Amino acid sequence: MSYPVVVVLTASELCREYEHAEQIVFSAEEMHRTPNFGFKSRAERISATFVGRLGELALAKYLNVDYRYEDYDRNAYDVDGGYEVRTRRRAHYDLFTYDTDKPAVYVLATVSTDYVIRLRGWITLEEANVPEHWTDRHGLKPCYLTPQHELHNMTTIPRQETRHHAL
Repeated sequence: MSYPVVVVLTASELCREYEHAEQIVFSAEEMHRTPNFGFKSRAERISATFVGRLGELALAKYLNVDYRYEDYDRNAYDVDGGYEVRTRRRAHYDLFTYDTDKPAVYVLATVSTDYVIRLRGWITLEEANVPEHWTDRHGLKPCYLTPQHELHNMTTIPRQETRHHAL
């Protein structure tokens, strides 16, 4: 198992990303879409979107790529270059993916505190979505759960050419 990359966010970044999370949820609602499967209330959706944005911002800072606000767009990558980030609130959680996910490099981020994000590792969708990772337990929508010890070290993450939308 490799050590995670630690990214420290600033207070102003946290405030900005919370505002962006609110805007994304409102934008999705205007389009009659519901991001964050399973969350019923607007507050829960905003909270989940905020946590996701923190992981995405941490990866963008680590890769030194631009990260900005955009309205809800399910075809856009989380981070330019073909990266999808799954941010979890607990350090021991695994990376989850679905059959319907777009091809990308998937990164697991965990929130240690509001300011500290740990990038735990990366994997391609093809490596993640294998029969031995399939589960319909844990109270989740059926998905693939890739254990953290099977993720590649963040220092080896492929640097993608900038791709903003899935093909």
